Amino acid sequence: MERNKSFREDINGLRAWAVVAVILYHFDIPGFRGGFIGVDVFFVISGYLMTRIIYNGLNNNSLSLTSFYLARAKRIIPALLTLCVTLLIAGYLFLPAMEFEQLGKHSFGAATFLSNILFWKESGYFDADSHDKWLLHTWSLSVEWQFYILLPIALLFIWKIRPTKGSLITAYIIGIFISLALSIAITNLKPSAAFYLLPTRAWEMLAGGLVLLLSNKITLNTTLLKILERIGFTLITLSIVIFDSQTIWPSWLAMLPVIGTCFVIIASQEQSIFSTTKLHSVLGKWSYSLYLWHWPLVVLLNYTDNQNNAIWVTILLMATVILGYASFKYIESPSSNLLSKLNKRNTALATLSTSVLVLSIGLYVERQSGLPGRIPAYIDSVFNEQNNINPLNKHCIGSNKQYPPECKYGGSQLGIIVLGDSHAATLVRATEKALPSTDKHVLDWTMSGCPTILGINRKSNPNCKPFNNYIIKKQETVDASIPILILNRNANPYHGKPEDSSTNPEEEYYFDTNSNLNRNHKKSITDKYIETLCKISKTRTVFIIRPIPELIKNVPKTMGRNLLLGKNASVKISLKDYYSRQRLSWEAQDIAKKKCGINILNPIPYLCDEEFCYGSKNEMPLYSDDDHLSLRGANLLIPLIKKIFEKNNNLNNKT
Repeated sequence: MERNKSFREDINGLRAWAVVAVILYHFDIPGFRGGFIGVDVFFVISGYLMTRIIYNGLNNNSLSLTSFYLARAKRIIPALLTLCVTLLIAGYLFLPAMEFEQLGKHSFGAATFLSNILFWKESGYFDADSHDKWLLHTWSLSVEWQFYILLPIALLFIWKIRPTKGSLITAYIIGIFISLALSIAITNLKPSAAFYLLPTRAWEMLAGGLVLLLSNKITLNTTLLKILERIGFTLITLSIVIFDSQTIWPSWLAMLPVIGTCFVIIASQEQSIFSTTKLHSVLGKWSYSLYLWHWPLVVLLNYTDNQNNAIWVTILLMATVILGYASFKYIESPSSNLLSKLNKRNTALATLSTSVLVLSIGLYVERQSGLPGRIPAYIDSVFNEQNNINPLNKHCIGSNKQYPPECKYGGSQLGIIVLGDSHAATLVRATEKALPSTDKHVLDWTMSGCPTILGINRKSNPNCKPFNNYIIKKQETVDASIPILILNRNANPYHGKPEDSSTNPEEEYYFDTNSNLNRNHKKSITDKYIETLCKISKTRTVFIIRPIPELIKNVPKTMGRNLLLGKNASVKISLKDYYSRQRLSWEAQDIAKKKCGINILNPIPYLCDEEFCYGSKNEMPLYSDDDHLSLRGANLLIPLIKKIFEKNNNLNNKT
């Protein structure tokens, strides 16, 4: 293994592998469903190279933290800030206030290298919403920069205590063990945190560093080194092919591409068809710029709804290469050369001042709510319907606890209970308006993502089963004259989410491991759903609402973007498609009505005509996303909900 060369062609080739994998994954090219592992390859490379620089400095007593940080800044910051400024200008011209506000926030995060923390708090990397975030890919730069800041300080501290390579090796091994253990533990509990944050990613970079520190101890003949390289690339290729967006990541599975990358680095094959061809060399040198500019083009595909258009995909892939080349030649290289001619003080001032300027612009845009008024107010109002929801939802919809917060809306006397998932939560305020008296209130018993089915477990929310057990028992203690209104997104346990065909409902929704109910999934869902409704009906009058139509596309975003692009703004699904997806739900509800007398309310006449179900009325969205009614949409069902109190009064009068 060659150890003294300042530039390794094979490592540069590894960069090419990594960036191509990531780009083709993001453009959804077949065969690259696990291409996100390219970031893990980058992490290992970074760990190796940074450790080499720091260790050489320590060993020669020449390490300067200032020089180390400035060297990183000269390469990373100019192109990154250029991207941020370009997007802010484009956003000012074309984005609605809500999305421009988000871009401002993310520009601030990118310029301060804190974007990974911002994205962790927002949503998961593999979530559909991630494709609307123009700077999402900067999360990995933030992780690396945080690593760059901490690593030399930590190694300096260790070196002062015991200035030997062995002490560094020991520290790296301990660090890898702790970080990998955290990654394995947290990925299952908090997958978004495990994906985005440094503590669960550091082991990948430390693995690369450990390879550097152990390099003198690794002695293999030429044949074995070539075999090791092939094994390494095989592991990387397998990772690209077998993993996908449903894979829990990073966890222990990331060991596959990490080990593969380590093997390739150890092999150090400077004359290899796998990593040192002219194409590898070019793509490796452009890799940072290619990575920076490809993601906004992916978002553009999504923004214009052309992600499945082969012509658009081809054009924007070509644009990625062109922008990557231009960025490398006219931004990345010249700026690095220019800053290298300045002394440390002026280099620091230049990078710091431009960074502060960009982050200040981003912060200003965010604080000014995206500078509304740049596009027609009507279009802004369409986008803003995403926020037209119950402001108490975050507090009142249970999700992380086994018991609901039990929020009350209205007067002092209980008038009705609303039970179900987040779809039921969308009707709470409309139900409050439908109450026959202001003295009455609505009791909110909702748990996000949990079907009202006794005994059912949900993989992504372990609180569903205890929540249902608690609610069914709790309702038995409530005045029997109080009706209960139940609404669920019933089709998900049967079929999975329509916007995510990769989800397997039989894995996501299941009964106890040894239960016979798991053998016939759909029948068991129906039987247990009917059993649950009938159990509640023994205590009180039960009203259920037929499933709300799911529009698949985010209605406010799609309408707003269509308006910006001069396209038809309508979002709708056919009534035929609605019935096809909801058939099993309707059949189960009909059986429950016959078996135990529950009452069924049908929202279809209020949201659909004889042919289509619509996401808007009077040119304004009725949904806050793809399947949740906004307050505007829920208000259309107030006349329907009022029927509960009319019928319940008649039933109570008869008794």
